[in-house]
Amino acid sequence: MKIVVTDSGFGGLGIAAEIYESIKSLFSTEIVEIIFINGLPDEKYGYNSISDKNVKINIFNDLLANINQKLNPDIIVIACNTLSVLFNQTEIYSAIKSKVIDIIEFGTEKVFQYHSTVSNALLAIIGTKTTIDSNVHRNYYQKYQVSFSKLLTIPCTDLVTAIEDDYEGLKVKSIIKNCIKKVELQFLKSNYSTFFLVLACTHFPYVEHIFRHYLNKTNFSYTIINPNSFMIESIKSLLYNRYQMVTDKPGKHSITIISKTIISDQKIRSIASLIQNISEDTVIELQNYRHVPDFFNSEFYKIKDQQ
Repeated sequence: MKIVVTDSGFGGLGIAAEIYESIKSLFSTEIVEIIFINGLPDEKYGYNSISDKNVKINIFNDLLANINQKLNPDIIVIACNTLSVLFNQTEIYSAIKSKVIDIIEFGTEKVFQYHSTVSNALLAIIGTKTTIDSNVHRNYYQKYQVSFSKLLTIPCTDLVTAIEDDYEGLKVKSIIKNCIKKVELQFLKSNYSTFFLVLACTHFPYVEHIFRHYLNKTNFSYTIINPNSFMIESIKSLLYNRYQMVTDKPGKHSITIISKTIISDQKIRSIASLIQNISEDTVIELQNYRHVPDFFNSEFYKIKDQQ
């Protein structure tokens, strides 16, 4: 069985690493091969620096088409909110949707479940500009007639790069502190009973402890929603149920990392520090990643907003 996990950066690598670690010691007649694809289109820019939505969709469509054609996976995991909000607008959507697991559903349905037990709650969504601009969370709750007292959305794209550069650095702490300040100011405007904070970017759970540090200073009742953990548990359950994995003896499962772009030594060290407590094998694979510059096309599209 082949599982491809993709992200616009390396937030989803933590998800791939946890899935791999959860199955590597299990025996199954079915060998599970996990491949992580870094979907960053170019070293100079990412999806959130492209203002033309159609360009983002076309690049992501090309990434998915090449994943499907070159790797022929059984499951494609879109472990990225930025890419997930584009998925149903791609040309390849209908052809592959049956084998795609999408992070967005884990950041919406779980909030719905939590919300059913409380009233007068503030919902705060922190994500990249692409995720926030899509209004995917707002549209979800309108569709199912779920209304929070207030839905606050906070674009926080800079936090992604800051985490990959130095997740314990002052820049990360400053960005998170400012985000929490916005939530706090909104919370103080009304007599909310509690608030939910959705970490709507797969990078953000890496620094959940820093979010908690500043949230605890507010003395407000809160719940952090981490879609990553929900997605991981769902995929693990799917594998156990489908292939009836047992602990008799270890299987020959594997994890591989492919990147179209060159990953700098400094970034490798930083990302490795994020996942070293999850999976040493994944750290080794990251240090020996496969650079495949022609894995998918991005140069074909006219990029006007390179950074």
